[in-house]
Amino acid sequence: MAAADGERGWELEHVWVLPAYMRQGEGRSLLAAILRRLETVGAAHLRVVSDRHAVGFYERLGATIVGEVESLPAGRRRPVLSLTVGSPAE
Repeated sequence: MAAADGERGWELEHVWVLPAYMRQGEGRSLLAAILRRLETVGAAHLRVVSDRHAVGFYERLGATIVGEVESLPAGRRRPVLSLTVGSPAE
């Protein structure tokens, strides 16, 4: 997790849940803990650079797609989502 957009916005990239633990609430718990921590430092939103397969997970927790970024290998694009701190994931 790194600061982005000044001090009020943060960016999350490369957080993964092992397949054996998917759909058991682990990702939701992890994201809720991240959002709680961000709230304590005064962050307003979390920018998430996501794998395309995880977009639905983030959207179910209140995130919206705000763009995309180039990724590796060349020619691949990754979705970027925004999640408001204080959102339903908490």
